[in-house]
Amino acid sequence: MIAVIMFLVAPAAGQDNELSIARQLSYDGKYQEADSVFNRVITKEPWNIEAQIGSAYNHSWHQNLPQAQLEFEKILKTEPNNKSALVGLGYTLAWKGDYANAKYPFINALQTYPHDPEIEKGLAYVYLWQGSPDVAIDMFEDLQEEDPSNPEYYNCLLYTSDAADERSSVDLGGGRYIKKKKKKKITREWKN
Repeated sequence: MIAVIMFLVAPAAGQDNELSIARQLSYDGKYQEADSVFNRVITKEPWNIEAQIGSAYNHSWHQNLPQAQLEFEKILKTEPNNKSALVGLGYTLAWKGDYANAKYPFINALQTYPHDPEIEKGLAYVYLWQGSPDVAIDMFEDLQEEDPSNPEYYNCLLYTSDAADERSSVDLGGGRYIKKKKKKKITREWKN
């Protein structure tokens, strides 16, 4: 999941080398060092959204969730449809345990980026974590049907099936089974 999120905030061609260094430091778990580099770039270029997003993700991964939330919300005041900031805010709220509000950044993102698998996956995780495994299973099944080569969806289905009740077994191959009930298609048009 971290690699996918890193892709969402990847620098554009020709982007300042400092951002690449900061992202790598963050990815390597050197959060304080990454924070210093992100802050240096933001101080020089306060308009640099990529640096702000990188800083917000760095705080989120370092479990400095209140700061991450503030930074993502600041970005969204400037760019309300920024996909990376919406996804980051959704995960940050979920990791804070604020599941009731965590789904809204994902829902808002789907209004601008319909059928985006990363956004749908984030929303499915929120439903799982908030205790709605049936909704999560439906969403992960849809994602798995659209991209059967993605093993993360199978793993999510295995995990969510343990949380759901009264499902019949479905063979995923290799002796791996999930529990499944008759699928109810959920709408992909999200509204607040």
